[in-house]
Amino acid sequence: MRKFLGESFAITYPPDWREDAGEEDLTLVREGVPAAITISTYRHSDRNFQVDALRQCELFVTQKGASPKIATQTRGGGAEASFTDQAGCHWIVRIVATKNWFALATYNSDRKDEVGESQAREILASLQHRTPHERSHRD
Repeated sequence: MRKFLGESFAITYPPDWREDAGEEDLTLVREGVPAAITISTYRHSDRNFQVDALRQCELFVTQKGASPKIATQTRGGGAEASFTDQAGCHWIVRIVATKNWFALATYNSDRKDEVGESQAREILASLQHRTPHERSHRD
């Protein structure tokens, strides 16, 4: 499934992941699996502000008690990190930025789940800017 997030981003996910109703952000869950993917979008009020994806990723991992040095720049100006926090929760984080907008996508699980993490990496990797064609059509 392809889901549009605001006017700037889109994500694709397989049918065994479903949207968790009632959330302000997009949350994806799988039946019987204690893990979730959450995607939030943010816009800086200054239209001339340029979001730094790596810096946003560093801030997120630092808030979770991890070293900001684990965040890495990705192709296309994004950033990502994988870590286990002090409570034992496993995280995968991806940030995609465009101008004054950015999307924060996270996967978290209370236990190590190689299959779930592999699927989550594919879903998070699909997070991208909406194409001009997609932006010209209503959701």
